[in-house]
Amino acid sequence: NAWCFPVVLMGQVLTRMKMNWLGNAALEETEWRSAFRKTLYVTIGYFVLRTIFKVPPATLQFVDGHYEKVFPDVPIWKIIIHKVLILTFAIYVLTVLTKLRRAVRAKYSIPEERCLGCEDLCCSLWCTCCTAAQLARQTADYEVQHAQCCTSTGCVPDPSDSTV
Repeated sequence: NAWCFPVVLMGQVLTRMKMNWLGNAALEETEWRSAFRKTLYVTIGYFVLRTIFKVPPATLQFVDGHYEKVFPDVPIWKIIIHKVLILTFAIYVLTVLTKLRRAVRAKYSIPEERCLGCEDLCCSLWCTCCTAAQLARQTADYEVQHAQCCTSTGCVPDPSDSTV
């Protein structure tokens, strides 16, 4: 999950940490139990909308002895929606992953070592998939509980807990 779907893994770690889909401490059990599902819906919605509002890339064409960039004839509103969609999703992921990393460090008493005051933001920004993988390893013991892709926690469900 970390390499191909870091946002899905983020949702699983949010569930383990009993946080809601916005990266805040959940006040009720239903909030944290639905964190993975809501994060998954946001991710699927993003990819569906991005496909609908896809803007074809510019092409290079040889004109009068040199190459020129030729932009496709796309309505400006479609380009704006496409760019706003990408920016909104990026801000969502960056914000929630930063909050999640900060919460994991607080829970496990892990001090910042570099970029004091903004290490969580820097890690979330510069290597999202590595940060998601790090948080997943910190919040689950994969030697004891095996990983499973399509569960709300990313781990094999505990038979005694039928609600996760």
